[in-house]
Amino acid sequence: MTLRGDQITSIKFSDIRPDKYHSDHPILHRIMEHISTGKDDLRDISLVVNVSPFADEALKAMRDIPIGRTITYGDLAQKLGRPGAARAVGSACAKNPIPIVIPCHRVVPARGGLGNYSAVGGSAVKRKLLRREGALNNIEKR
Repeated sequence: MTLRGDQITSIKFSDIRPDKYHSDHPILHRIMEHISTGKDDLRDISLVVNVSPFADEALKAMRDIPIGRTITYGDLAQKLGRPGAARAVGSACAKNPIPIVIPCHRVVPARGGLGNYSAVGGSAVKRKLLRREGALNNIEKR
């Protein structure tokens, strides 16, 4: 995890793997708790990201997706006033420097399924996160 003061600028999935978890940092404790329980929305954690203006807007919107819910890439693009920018939303997800805290795993394809996940473990990890948050059933019913 990289910090600028008290703000996270990036986090590697290896930072939050239980077998590699050796930090006493309170933010990492909260992230680990979220991974275990799916309960803390982590929205109050302060972040600084260095991405394009559209990606910044998309990543901020992802933080507003409630636990237990998902949104399609296209619906998020529409919400941002950019209909037809589903691929750009997917690109923002792929470049997300702070997975889990910015919950890009809650963004899924309209055609069904989970889509990709850029963190180590890929879509298998995305499936586990969504299951713990109670959102997996919503996707499987599509």
